[in-house]
Amino acid sequence: MRSLAAGLAARGVRVTVCAPHPLETAYDFTSVGARHIHIPRGSDPRLARRAPQPSCADA
Repeated sequence: MRSLAAGLAARGVRVTVCAPHPLETAYDFTSVGARHIHIPRGSDPRLARRAPQPSCADA
């Protein structure tokens, strides 16, 4: 995912990675030009679907 985000960002594409904070810490998506939106881990998929909605409204 980091390589894909880096390649797209290098080509001028706005990239947003939706993932839990530990993955941002491990892979540092923001350092390659991607934006990170925290998605909570858990068993309720509705929370994961709702989290990025406000940030993706202008996509």
